[in-house]
Amino acid sequence: MKTATNLKDIAEVANVSVRTVARVLNKNGYVSTETRQKVTEAIQRLGYRPNRYARSLRKQQSFEIAVVSWTYDEIHMEKLRALETAIRKRDYSMTLLFDPMKSPADVNHVMEELHNRNPAAVAIINRPPLAEELWTVKLNEAGFAYLFIDSEYARDNSPKTDRQQGIFDAVEYLASTGRERIAYVGTVESSQKVGVARLRGYLQAVKQHHLPDIILPMDTHVSRWEAGQAVAEEFRKLTPRPDAVQMYSDELAMSFMHAIQKAGVRIPEDVAVMGFDDRRAARYASPPLSTVKQPNEELGKVIGELLLRKINGEDPPEEGWSPKIRPRLVIREST
Repeated sequence: MKTATNLKDIAEVANVSVRTVARVLNKNGYVSTETRQKVTEAIQRLGYRPNRYARSLRKQQSFEIAVVSWTYDEIHMEKLRALETAIRKRDYSMTLLFDPMKSPADVNHVMEELHNRNPAAVAIINRPPLAEELWTVKLNEAGFAYLFIDSEYARDNSPKTDRQQGIFDAVEYLASTGRERIAYVGTVESSQKVGVARLRGYLQAVKQHHLPDIILPMDTHVSRWEAGQAVAEEFRKLTPRPDAVQMYSDELAMSFMHAIQKAGVRIPEDVAVMGFDDRRAARYASPPLSTVKQPNEELGKVIGELLLRKINGEDPPEEGWSPKIRPRLVIREST
């Protein structure tokens, strides 16, 4: 059996018209179930693969979505895998471009690449506010449909994780297990909106349960691993010590656990530890780390669906272009 190179080959094998084959491929127009099955079987037998470039030229429309990232972190890559799956169902492809985020010149370089590719839409992985402002200006000037991915800084056009709700749920869980002195470890600077959302969730929960607020700021000028070690030293000086700790991230939590266990503090008997992210390493920590799982797959799917709406000129759904998606708790042995 020859390999199909065009719609005519498929039409001959299925014994239908070329127009019918086009309707099946484009999911446009009525085709009976029996005929659709015949065409689908012919496509599979012939190993036909549509040429996106030719289709783009024919329809004068791009079928590519460009994602601009500054990191290959596992958390963001989970979102992008789900995004790619969502758009692939509509026969769109995804291209990943890298912006090292060192200067405005980097943004201009990536924008030049976007102009050359002329994608149907652009998605930008979250970044500092000044960089997002620059990207917003550039994308609006170019006329691209776009969304920011999980940004706490963008006022609109950014589906995001509801970090405040996630931390609230975690602290509420810790309180339900009988913990009465629950500390929070994280950023406290008002400029760090991602951290502010977490802190707000913590304060809301301890207030609701009539518990003291115990805040241990983490050093944002060192790695999370180093910050966890430093926080462990501060924790050991407290009298009385907290009997539970809600951490800003899994990395911070795992470093903290390693340090306090070396000092003879037992987990969870002396102190329960809750992380945030649900990184792969969390399940292999000692003990396995309870954490707030970011809804990466759901977020990526939503972003893909919203980008397709923008491409088609549709109105936003009822929740707008910036829906908040609730994380869920993953309870393991550290609590």
